[in-house]
Amino acid sequence: PQEALAAFERVRRVDPSNAMALVNEGVVHLMNDDRPRAQRVFEEALALDPNLARAHNSLGVVAAQEGRTEAAVAHWKEAVRIDPHDYQTLYNLGTLLLRLRRPAEARPFLESYVAEAPRGTEDRDVARVHSLLAGLR
Repeated sequence: PQEALAAFERVRRVDPSNAMALVNEGVVHLMNDDRPRAQRVFEEALALDPNLARAHNSLGVVAAQEGRTEAAVAHWKEAVRIDPHDYQTLYNLGTLLLRLRRPAEARPFLESYVAEAPRGTEDRDVARVHSLLAGLR
């Protein structure tokens, strides 16, 4: 993690406008379970580029981990608006909406997840989502 953080810092010194370097730094902090620092870095990335789907997705993860479900929903909806093909965000959003007992709202995100998820690596989750969708009928 320290080497990765140092590399992202070098990128930022060369290109202070590189918002993805901040997102990557935030992911390292999130992996180290430092959610407050990760959140600050993701927010810095969005200050540089408000249309950075990965930053919104990551803020959704932080919010969900902290039990702030409506904030997670809002960030994930924004991430999907920006990048409607991000199958991981579609999965996160759809399954959270189901847990929140909002199946009608969840359905289009889950259907999009099934359409977007790569085969092979996501087969188990795709099968699970197919089952969830069948239960919503």
